[in-house]
Amino acid sequence: MAERDPDGNRWTLETLRVLIESNDLRYAQRFQAQSEALTAAFAAQQNAVSAALLAADRAVAKAETASEKRFDAVNEFRQSLADQSRLQMPRAECEERMRSMKEAIDKLEQEVRLDTGAKRGGRDSWAIIVALIAVAANVILGAFYVAHWSTK
Repeated sequence: MAERDPDGNRWTLETLRVLIESNDLRYAQRFQAQSEALTAAFAAQQNAVSAALLAADRAVAKAETASEKRFDAVNEFRQSLADQSRLQMPRAECEERMRSMKEAIDKLEQEVRLDTGAKRGGRDSWAIIVALIAVAANVILGAFYVAHWSTK
């Protein structure tokens, strides 16, 4: 630093020039240091932003993949529901078929009862006829036997 004159009150031109030059040099060095620090800070900030953008891109890609898989599962579920509703019989149609089958079964049961009753009646009649013939044959044979043994 420049010195003052021996009284300590005044500056000389030379001391002022030296003082200004030293201050200019100090300010230039500070400006240079600040410029370098600012450049380094901008570079670090740019690297941080690039890393954050890259991480965000990866996260978005993973989220898109997960959403796609989820939507595929949802679409598969929807397709199975559509197939199920397409393949299942509507309730009204099912009830109509059940009603017509019940009517057919009731009709068949009634025919079987009538048919069984008629067959049973026919079988009973034949059994009575066979029994009467057997009784008549026994009576006739008994009469012949009595007639044959009574003559001896």
